[in-house]
Amino acid sequence: MRYSLLVFLWIGLSGLVWGQNLNFNTTAPLYPDGATSHNYSNIGNPAVDVSINVSSSGSQTFGLGTPKRAGTGLVLNVNFASNSDSKQIVITFSKGVSNLSFSILGIEYVAGKTQDKVTISADRYNVPGFNPPSAPANAPSISPSAYATVSGNTITGNADDPGSAASSVSFSGFVQKLYITYGSGPLAPANPPQVQGITIGPISWAAPLPVELLYFRAQPQGNAVGLSWATTWERNAGKFTIQRSRDLAEFLTIGEVAATGNTDSRQTYAFTDRWPDAGTTYYRLLQTDRDGATQQAKPVAVTLDDDTPALAVLENPANAENLSVATRNLTGAAFRLISLTGQSILLSAENQANNATILWANGAISAGLYWLQAIRSDGRTVGERLLIR
Repeated sequence: MRYSLLVFLWIGLSGLVWGQNLNFNTTAPLYPDGATSHNYSNIGNPAVDVSINVSSSGSQTFGLGTPKRAGTGLVLNVNFASNSDSKQIVITFSKGVSNLSFSILGIEYVAGKTQDKVTISADRYNVPGFNPPSAPANAPSISPSAYATVSGNTITGNADDPGSAASSVSFSGFVQKLYITYGSGPLAPANPPQVQGITIGPISWAAPLPVELLYFRAQPQGNAVGLSWATTWERNAGKFTIQRSRDLAEFLTIGEVAATGNTDSRQTYAFTDRWPDAGTTYYRLLQTDRDGATQQAKPVAVTLDDDTPALAVLENPANAENLSVATRNLTGAAFRLISLTGQSILLSAENQANNATILWANGAISAGLYWLQAIRSDGRTVGERLLIR
């Protein structure tokens, strides 16, 4: 039996509130001249806090009292001591926002004097207790000004900007942490002889979605299919609807799970399809808000056959005395736990009537993280990560 494990992004977004923004020149509390950190509270609806922090790599100083707010945005003038120096501006949102957009003004090249280079990236989320703690956002879409070029997520000046031409930047998905790294391009002198400057324009975004999804997974559990998903936060969330299809054309609703509703902490959910079809089955989620708006997810696929081994832990974290797992095509297999230090612990197994298997060790098992492995008589193996409490 083969199975695919996919992570998806929401599609078909609905109910978004557009046009929220951070205007450096007018949003209170006003950005203090020369500050390298500043916090904004309760911007937008639902409210989002925004923090700004500027750090340096190398030896350089700001010029003309910057960072400084102006009618065009947040002005940064820097006297780079070396063409390898840089400034990094990190803008963090208390909750992920969607469709983030802004412009950067004044990226240019002055032969023999300066060449500006700006690299932009973002994290989609940053959730304590989630491994990995952050995940890269979709690559930004960048439209350079007439005086700059773009390669990947880097904008480099290629001509002398007579004014403050703007290069536009946007992200199609979620952003919780935005990174703007400002330095010199490859044509800049070793010690740029004049102050360089750019301006970060007002930042606009759509409201945080009612639900931010970390993952959606599907895997065989004996003759059933276990579905699991987790959210980083929820706002006015109503329910999750689980749907199944054989051909991706017509989906049938097979169950519903109530959402937590309003929370800033990670939530996990599970649903079991006890009557899956043979062959390939596709599953998807529909998330419905309390006001009736819905979001649709891309499907995940699970393929059942009569040979490939599969193993699923039914309770994780698990009780050391009785480990409950679901198996498929593992008749007569040997089971063992492998610790982080490489210690191997053999397990006894007893099959249950509901396709579950109970595992236990002859001695005590210490709490911790293990790899649970099943080894079939033909040598094929399958495993799952397991936390013993």
